[in-house]
Amino acid sequence: MLNISVERSLDSKIIISPMSIKRDWMDVTPEKHAYRCFPVTQANMIGWNLSCTDDIVFIWNGINDTSSDNVTILQGSDITYTGRGQSTVSFHTGLTFRTEKDVSMFTINPVNYFNEDFETMSSLISTSWLDTAFPLAIKASACPSIK
Repeated sequence: MLNISVERSLDSKIIISPMSIKRDWMDVTPEKHAYRCFPVTQANMIGWNLSCTDDIVFIWNGINDTSSDNVTILQGSDITYTGRGQSTVSFHTGLTFRTEKDVSMFTINPVNYFNEDFETMSSLISTSWLDTAFPLAIKASACPSIK
C-alpha cells in the first residue's frame, strides 16, 4: 500500500479535497442523463482537487510571450506568480506531499471538467525527494473580451 501524507503550512490558502462526481455540463443534460454513464462518473472522481479559499482574479492581455507583464493579478497576489511568462499563473500551494521512495505525482486538469478561460498545466513531480510546497500553474487559453 502506498503511503502519502500532506502537510499544509499555516498560511496556505489552498484546500485539498476528493474530486467531485458533479460537472456543470452534466447537470444540464436532459434529466441529468450524463450521470448514468458509469465510466464517466467514475473518472470524474479520480484524484484530489486543490482549491483556493480566496478568489484569484487576473487579466491576460492576449499576448503569449516570455514577458510576465501580459498577466496582471488583481486579487490573490500573495500566492500567485507570473514571472514564467507564456500567459501562465503559478500558485504557492503551501502543501507539501510526503511519500515513500521512488513515487511521483501527476497533476492534470480535472477529468471531464472544461474551462474556456484557463487550463491546469500538467506536471510530474517526484514527491519522494521534493521537500518544498507542491507547485501548481495554470495557463490562460482565451483572449479576454474587451467591453
